[in-house]
Amino acid sequence: MQVSLSEAYEAASKEGGGEEVLCKFWRELGGGASEKTIDDRGNTMLHFMAMSNNTSALKKLVDVGLLTANELNPRNEKGDTPLHEAAKLGHMNFVEMLVEKNPGSVFERNKFGETPLYSAAAYEKVEVFDFLKWKVYNDRNRSSTNTTAMAALTKKDGSTVLHTAVKLESYDLAIGILDSFPDLAWKRDENGKTALNLLATKPSSFKRGSSFAPRNIGRWSFIPLQMLAILIYTCNNPSLILLNLISTSLSLSLSLSLSLSLYMFGAQKDESASVYAWLGGIQNAKQKHHSASNLAKKLVNNERDWIGYTNFKLKDCAPCYWLSLTKTQTQTQTETETEAQTQAQRKILNGTKNPLIEATKDGIDELVIGILEKFPYAAYGYDENGKNILHIAVEQKDRFLYNYFMKKIISKKDMVADVDDEGNTILHLAASLGTTPRVLLGRLNQMTWDICWFTVLTPHFSY
Repeated sequence: MQVSLSEAYEAASKEGGGEEVLCKFWRELGGGASEKTIDDRGNTMLHFMAMSNNTSALKKLVDVGLLTANELNPRNEKGDTPLHEAAKLGHMNFVEMLVEKNPGSVFERNKFGETPLYSAAAYEKVEVFDFLKWKVYNDRNRSSTNTTAMAALTKKDGSTVLHTAVKLESYDLAIGILDSFPDLAWKRDENGKTALNLLATKPSSFKRGSSFAPRNIGRWSFIPLQMLAILIYTCNNPSLILLNLISTSLSLSLSLSLSLSLYMFGAQKDESASVYAWLGGIQNAKQKHHSASNLAKKLVNNERDWIGYTNFKLKDCAPCYWLSLTKTQTQTQTETETEAQTQAQRKILNGTKNPLIEATKDGIDELVIGILEKFPYAAYGYDENGKNILHIAVEQKDRFLYNYFMKKIISKKDMVADVDDEGNTILHLAASLGTTPRVLLGRLNQMTWDICWFTVLTPHFSY
């Protein structure tokens, strides 16, 4: 009796087994079995075997000669191969077998320009990513042009696995990528953004932009719980501190408040488990902030110059130093680059945001300080509205960064005297609403805070 599609699908969808059914299915269909689609998404039996991690069936089909290396890469409607699917789901054994039988499958792209390596990064499958990374890395070491290896790390829109890791806030993964492929720090996507550009727009990934910074008290609806979380965040042994608080009679009301708050979060069913889950969330946030800070340091240290982020008009630059620098760093352009390609790059770089400006706007002091420590002259740049970083710090009412700039910047007199494109001085911007403390009880306190901020700036403005 002939094997039906349903029977073959059931056999393929098992994590182990079904070998005999699939072998019979392959023999009956002959050479077209690996390409035969069985759903509207264009998936084949090999795709479902990859999704189910049916390594034993794959091995059997290859061993008996029903599958050759050239037949291991059928594509579905999105252009994904079985290796893409196995990489997304983290099926390490299936990935290893596919790569062993067909090493070139590592460099196969889908319709979005994503390789299996890219898919593993996008789905945060670290074990699979590390395995495929070394396959690409070894290929890179054997390659004189570096083009093939870089293709496996880059989508059609120019974004790389490093861009993806930063977008997903998988900073430990991003650090591993950067350690193996430092050239990716300079790669720009179709919008001209580097990984540093993306990191500069994620304030909550750093302590000062998160709910665990005292300046952000009021982000949580229940302020006492947020204050407790900040206290725990600053301690090396948060579990011990919380247990000590709960065990003392003086903290009874705080304990009741904590229990009430956890109940409001739907955690009353298992109070002890929910408390430790809450503590785990704080520790995870702390680890995330630590990893983001480490990544920021690495990205800044990998920058050779800051001129690529300055807000001058590249069309007036001849020859354009940054374009030649980019070409040298990525080694992906040739000397015969057409004028059209050059103009396209200039257009991209003209629209590129300055990570220092973005980090100042978002109050990411770790990133701001790291950039200025390596590139002090970066402080003298402007945003698209003609504001310098002092303007921005004042407008955001960021006292920490303002004081840091006034202490570290050599030519601060000129920056204090600057006027933006709308004619605003620092004092004009100080009078704007900007960013104020979140715990303000009424308009009177708002006015008091604004006056306080204004008086902080006035002595500096009297140069």
